Amino acid sequence: MKLKQSRNRVRIIVNREDAKHASVSSHHVSPSTTAPPSSSSTANEISTESCLCQAQLILEYQDLCNHSNLSLSGLQTLTTELELICRENTDLKVANSELVLFQIQFDGTPLHLLHQQRQQLLQA
Repeated sequence: MKLKQSRNRVRIIVNREDAKHASVSSHHVSPSTTAPPSSSSTANEISTESCLCQAQLILEYQDLCNHSNLSLSGLQTLTTELELICRENTDLKVANSELVLFQIQFDGTPLHLLHQQRQQLLQA
């Protein structure tokens, strides 16, 4: 973290690690110039702590957005796979019912029973 002080403002450049370990109650951060205790230096310390807190919140928000995007991408992939599995399942049911019909026809079962059994298989 770097502090740059101009007349009445303190500019803070924060890297990710500093923001993760920063806390609002931290008293280790102070302007780079040593000044006698005054309301101005107290205001600078409060401003610095506020900036660190805001930087930490921004990084946490970015992490949450990244996590959300990863989760959404995973859900989209799973949805696509689920649709493919459902189609494959439907195709397998049709193929199975055709095999059952073939077996029944081969055994000599009447046609109306074949139709009923096929409907039952398709509904399952």
